[in-house]
Amino acid sequence: MLCGVVALAGCSTETKHRLLVFFFEGVDPPRSSSTPAPVASSAKDADASQATPVPPIPSARVVYYHQPYMEQKCTACHQTVFSPKPRMPVTKLCFECHRTRILAGKYVHAPVESGECLACHHQHSSSEPHLLIRKGQALCTECHDKGEMAKIKGHETMGAALCQSCHNPHSSNVKHLVKAP
Repeated sequence: MLCGVVALAGCSTETKHRLLVFFFEGVDPPRSSSTPAPVASSAKDADASQATPVPPIPSARVVYYHQPYMEQKCTACHQTVFSPKPRMPVTKLCFECHRTRILAGKYVHAPVESGECLACHHQHSSSEPHLLIRKGQALCTECHDKGEMAKIKGHETMGAALCQSCHNPHSSNVKHLVKAP
């Protein structure tokens, strides 16, 4: 292990990335050293700043990064800089930073309650805001059958509307995670 760390220490970013991809699954592409760090606009937006968009590279799509990943603070979530293993179960890890706003409501979405954050969010980067794995309704219909949802009062004419326009995906003080009664 020590030989591997010493060998990687003097390697270029491209070489390190090729080695990591060879040995580990799910390694994200390397970021450019010229990529600016994200900036939180206010304390109120602190949770939103966890997934701040990086200015797009010409002819590339916008990518949102998890702030610790962007700042290369790997050990905020991982056992070591080189380990793909989280430093604690993901069911607890995400809530260390995101608990307050996500669990604020009386009713909590089942995957949130059981800490299945990665069912909806990428942990490092995404082309979708808030590090979502899919866009809009496509994410919700991974688990919630669109045909069955159409049978529920208020959903008859939902069309392509975003579920988040009426529902909070994490928690709410109103049943069925509705934002307002």
